[in-house]
Amino acid sequence: MNDLRPKGDPEVKKALAAFTFKGQMERYAPKRGARLPLAPMLRSLQDMTPDEWTLYAFAADPIEGRFSREEKLELGRRARACGEEEARALLAGERGAAQPSLIAKRLGVSIRRQQMPDDTDGRVEFARFVEPDTIILFMDTADKAAACLGARPDIAKLFGGASVEQVLAAHELFHVVEMQKADAIFTRSHRVTLWKLGPLRHTSCVQSLSEIAGMAFAQTLLRLPFSPYLYDVFFVSLYDARAASDTYRMICRASGHASIEQTMSRQEMADALAREEGLADAT
Repeated sequence: MNDLRPKGDPEVKKALAAFTFKGQMERYAPKRGARLPLAPMLRSLQDMTPDEWTLYAFAADPIEGRFSREEKLELGRRARACGEEEARALLAGERGAAQPSLIAKRLGVSIRRQQMPDDTDGRVEFARFVEPDTIILFMDTADKAAACLGARPDIAKLFGGASVEQVLAAHELFHVVEMQKADAIFTRSHRVTLWKLGPLRHTSCVQSLSEIAGMAFAQTLLRLPFSPYLYDVFFVSLYDARAASDTYRMICRASGHASIEQTMSRQEMADALAREEGLADAT
């Protein structure tokens, strides 16, 4: 039977949309998971081993498929050692607790604060190193984090009083060191051959190694009792609780770490969510 409904009919539009590229992508897009309680997620991530964080870091690398699991773990260990070594070298010139602002000044770098990036494309960005001599901290995230930690002593306790601004600055300081030692530092000197044709060879750095080293650098420099990777979930939670839950699930899948959806009962999960909602209402 011929369909005589006008082309402007909503049902027709819906049917036609399913055959567009966008329609197909929406059709097969994974469903977002339910919201998970933040504090248990963060406590769970505190138990992650350095090797598990390495597997998570590699999951986002464009050339991740070129490495076996054992190669990723070995490269991750070398990257962590690199970051820790560079941090200890800078700490040798410090008296007392490390202050990223003073270290930056010593390295000829200024730290600038800005509320939001000018060139955002919808992504949440926390900080940025602009070569050759500027670190920008985006204060929208830092301000939201301070407000959350002030209202949630249970979350603040997990971070041990660490300053969000200092952690962000410390991580970007590694990229300063990396630029200044580009010819020798492991994260830049270790390269992978992407293709070879006769005498021609194209090589590339491994992006994830820079991030692994940067996290180890910040953790060592500030003597943090946790991996700064924990902020990957915490910062996202400041903007979208469900997106933070999906990020947490992705970390667990990539690393093989047990999720709280496996270790907590439904009742325990519901109770934790109710407590967090009660705290939110109180503020």
